[in-house]
Amino acid sequence: MNLFGELEGKKQEVLASAILRYLLSGSHGLRATFCDILGQILGPIGSGNHFATYLEFATESKALGKGRLDLLIETDEALIGVEIKVWAGFQENQPEKYVPSLVSRAAALGELRKVQNYPCYLVVLAPDSRRRQMESEIAQKQSQGLFNNLGAPCKFLPWEGLLEQFEATEDVSVQVRFLVGELQSYFGEIEGALSNFKALASQLHRWEPKGSRWHRDVVGGLWRLLPGVGGRLGAADTWCGYSLQSEDKSVDGWFGFVSKDQFVEPGHLHDAELIFQLNQQVPAWAGEDRALPRDLKSMNFPHTWVIRFDESWKPVDWRNFLEPPQTLLSGTQD
Repeated sequence: MNLFGELEGKKQEVLASAILRYLLSGSHGLRATFCDILGQILGPIGSGNHFATYLEFATESKALGKGRLDLLIETDEALIGVEIKVWAGFQENQPEKYVPSLVSRAAALGELRKVQNYPCYLVVLAPDSRRRQMESEIAQKQSQGLFNNLGAPCKFLPWEGLLEQFEATEDVSVQVRFLVGELQSYFGEIEGALSNFKALASQLHRWEPKGSRWHRDVVGGLWRLLPGVGGRLGAADTWCGYSLQSEDKSVDGWFGFVSKDQFVEPGHLHDAELIFQLNQQVPAWAGEDRALPRDLKSMNFPHTWVIRFDESWKPVDWRNFLEPPQTLLSGTQD
């Protein structure tokens, strides 16, 4: 398995899924560690002789529609679906829409291997900062009976705990250990400048050509929160930011910092504003006092919002605030 071929063009959940698959496929030690961790929350699962992984496994439910499970793992003892989250929340009917396909595949594998009651499980892998929210949503869905056909209730697994266990695993190659470290750094940088926002906020209202390093740090942090963001920061004398486009290309836009004098309100030569532009409305932002709609003729998209942030915003505030456009930009993604 070639690392660069595995990771090419991927980001956020898809990137994290691809890296995890690469690690599990390339290291017996990490594979055993992963199965031990799953065994602690689900029941005994051995890495055994058979261990196969599949990215973006297509699922279908007559009642809940089609989906794509981030990672599917087959072992001698169980079938495990892993729904991976970085910043995005659950989309419509996630993760319960995957259950019928997991149950069906587990039954077929059990019959093939002549194993009675070959179980299937579902795990949500996300940053620990999202544990309370996601465990609450999972519990609500569990109370509705949406996971009853699984071998155990759907479980939450924190990225941080998993990677700490990977780091402690012995007999791992230098290359694999380096990649584990890089993945830890990636999750450490997800909040990036947003985790130190109080110290940055006052700097962000001051404009300098092509944006200051603080502007670039913050839009880089926001880049990690949004699907469909261009991979390269664009900058000119009066703006710096990223383009936006949903996977199905129905939603286009841009976000970043701009010169207030040039784009928002003349006479503010040294001031900056954070703006979002889209070719569609964000209904949940209607009446939102932190997202002020502006009719800016100089912009390329019909809908523009000036974002009113302050130094009190924490990463969770940004995440909650950006969830409506995040959902819109998810488009056909599952």
